[in-house]
Amino acid sequence: MEYAYTLDDIQDLAKSQLMTLLYFTRAECDICAELQPKIERLVQNHPKMSGMVVSLDRIPMAASRFSVFVLPSVLIYAGGKPVISVSEHIDIGQLTSHVRAAYRDMFFPD
Repeated sequence: MEYAYTLDDIQDLAKSQLMTLLYFTRAECDICAELQPKIERLVQNHPKMSGMVVSLDRIPMAASRFSVFVLPSVLIYAGGKPVISVSEHIDIGQLTSHVRAAYRDMFFPD
């Protein structure tokens, strides 16, 4: 996963890719640090989906732009539109199931 350095980086990736996972975090968030490797594996297991880590320490305006009020937060865009949003108590198994379904619909429709 790549790291966002500007608000434009985030918006450009979400608009330019067919499917994008945005992972919102802060340095002092221990749960965020623990969850990040699992999120990175989720992205790696879906090679047509791009992923970006958004540090709210680096880009505080991203919180209001993407309506992120608690951490960690995951926002997934498909076709340039948000399709999945989860925050705080993220169940990686449940998130994986939702991602698989959206991924299948986006890249392997019936």
